[in-house]
Amino acid sequence: MIDFGDGTGPMPYISGEFLTHDYEAIGDFTILVMVTNDLGCTDTFSRQICVENKVVLYIPNIFSPNGDGNNDVLGIDAYGTGVIRWTIFSRWGEKIFEVNAPGAVWDGTYHGQALDPGVFVVQINYTNQETGEKGERIGTVTLVR
Repeated sequence: MIDFGDGTGPMPYISGEFLTHDYEAIGDFTILVMVTNDLGCTDTFSRQICVENKVVLYIPNIFSPNGDGNNDVLGIDAYGTGVIRWTIFSRWGEKIFEVNAPGAVWDGTYHGQALDPGVFVVQINYTNQETGEKGERIGTVTLVR
């Protein structure tokens, strides 16, 4: 049995399962796990966690749009964001790509032409979905072929 401590109630746990849980609110929660072996012996474990309202952005630092099916597009995974806009700039500051659609990807082209390998600047502007606070992250991505 596992209880995530947020009022969703205890749920059965089967050996070998990998569990995840999405919390609907921020705060401190106590997770309680009770296990029983095949002889009927039980033990419990609890751990307190703090769920914070954070924005998490995963930005790859390299991609290879060469048509081999591996890392052919650049995408950004964003968690805890409402509005997100990301822009790609060349090393000379020229805007190459801009999008504000969730799940959008860049294929390493500009005006339909494949770009040469190089390093590009990624600028991400986002809004925290809980607080409405605006933020910005800037990084680089390397395009290889």
